[in-house]
Amino acid sequence: MPQIQVSDEIYRRIERLAIPFVDRTPEDVLRRMLDSFEEGNRTKASRRPAISAAGSGPSRKDRGKQIREQYIARLQAEDIDVRIEDGVWGYLEVTKSWVAFPSATEGRLGRWWLGLGEEDISQKQCAAIVLLCCHESGTITDIVLPLHAVDEIVPRLSQSKGHLKFNVRRTGNRWELMIPRVGPFDVSEYIGAREVLRLKVR
Repeated sequence: MPQIQVSDEIYRRIERLAIPFVDRTPEDVLRRMLDSFEEGNRTKASRRPAISAAGSGPSRKDRGKQIREQYIARLQAEDIDVRIEDGVWGYLEVTKSWVAFPSATEGRLGRWWLGLGEEDISQKQCAAIVLLCCHESGTITDIVLPLHAVDEIVPRLSQSKGHLKFNVRRTGNRWELMIPRVGPFDVSEYIGAREVLRLKVR
């Protein structure tokens, strides 16, 4: 897969291009452009065969499930008793609370795009959101957002069809959550902060 680098100048042009799209951020426009470019390259070079209706590989949903299962196994090895109960939602026995585990595989430019139903957050009164960012190598970086960070970040996120959009970017050792009309929010301090899952917050 070709590596695409986008300069700040080009990104600003894309940002201007995104203005006519009422419900889309510049990152959405960039992602769609890069997806189209990548699809054209795959077709031209015939590097990746088309997936049949039966499927020759795991779907995005199945891949997300695999990532969560791998991560839950890590938590259980650390004596954090959690089980997946409802899609991306897990239940913590020790604190009797809900935690969301949205996941995504690494995209271009060191980006991950994750989604989570907005209504579920309030209905389940979640104690934390764990963003599972799976690298091309198969390793997982977990961004464990505690309740105070969830309360600060969630109201500012973009939405699409009732789903919140988490746009994660890695730049060197710095991890950021891109907030529309605000800019990057540094979440580096929450990397691997699994002790949050042991705390009762409600």
